Amino acid sequence: MKLLVSAEESGALKEIVCERGTDTSKQQAVQPSSIRTVCQETRDTRVQIFILYEKYLIAARKGGLVTIYDIGDKYTEIKRLEGLSNSPEDVFVALFQLHGKIYACTEEGKVSIVEPESWAVEHVSIKGPISSFVGDQFRPDVFAYGGKENDLVVIDLATKKELYKVKNVPNNKLDLREPVWISKIAFATEKDDKKDVYKLITVTRYGQVRFYDSAHGRRPVLNFKLSDKPLITLAKLDDHSIVCSDTHTTTAKFDFKTGKMLGKFQGAVGSIQAIDVHSGLLATGGLDRYVRCFDLESREVVAKVYLGTQISDVRVVEAEEQEVAAESAAEQKQPAVEEEEDAESSDDDDDDEMWQKLETTLVEKRKRRKLK
Repeated sequence: MKLLVSAEESGALKEIVCERGTDTSKQQAVQPSSIRTVCQETRDTRVQIFILYEKYLIAARKGGLVTIYDIGDKYTEIKRLEGLSNSPEDVFVALFQLHGKIYACTEEGKVSIVEPESWAVEHVSIKGPISSFVGDQFRPDVFAYGGKENDLVVIDLATKKELYKVKNVPNNKLDLREPVWISKIAFATEKDDKKDVYKLITVTRYGQVRFYDSAHGRRPVLNFKLSDKPLITLAKLDDHSIVCSDTHTTTAKFDFKTGKMLGKFQGAVGSIQAIDVHSGLLATGGLDRYVRCFDLESREVVAKVYLGTQISDVRVVEAEEQEVAAESAAEQKQPAVEEEEDAESSDDDDDDEMWQKLETTLVEKRKRRKLK
């Protein structure tokens, strides 16, 4: 398999090629076929988010930079877009491709729409602060956003018209208002849904998972406390389940329609900062400087690689075994065959030498008898 990971401390990306069973924490286990550094810059322009789009790698960096690299040409930088944030402290919270365009959004609400190939940029402003900004895969121009004391809103980005605005949950038992701090959003809209129906999942910095269906009102259909720690990542798996992680060690699979916990992905000893789902695999990376790949069904670790740097984002490029690994295995087998042949040859030589010694001893004994 092939993974790409952003190195928080060096401003670079690391490309990892490994096979299932890789574990750098065990000396006798399978080791990565290769780990190389690409897209090198500095900590001042470190990668905050990156995506893969066709033959390009697109990275949103600190300072309002978006850099585009040609993957097929050894990650050569082909374009550098500047001024995509309002200030150097205005961090990117979203970067994705949808309906043939690239979208980037910052915490202060600056949305940049990039046309691939020409790399022309158009800017739109939305109300901040923003922690998450996502698009509906079935409906162009339909987007959702939210953040700290900025509850979930669905808008038409072309007209900036509000299509759906949620209402906060009821006051708690002490009749105190529940604080709002959305950390991640995902659309759960299905292809057959009506055009004016919006289904969304949110996770919050207060450990809640919420499922909204506009056909059932403005408040969440499901509101479940998953963790006592802030939830900071979210990936939708199918029409009923998600994976999310908190700022402690929990990474969990969760049914957002029933409120049922489907299982946990064990192993992390620090906060998981980034997750990616691809071809039945879940990749995670965070503060413990390990990137781990899990099988989504069994939740078992299939690869674990130490990188020596905190990880801000991760992507599974290819889930199947790499040719490099196969070639490496073939090379390892070849010497083994040669060693076996050498061992057989050595055994034959030893046998010949043994028979020669026996014959010499017998001849010497016969000579001694004749002398007597």
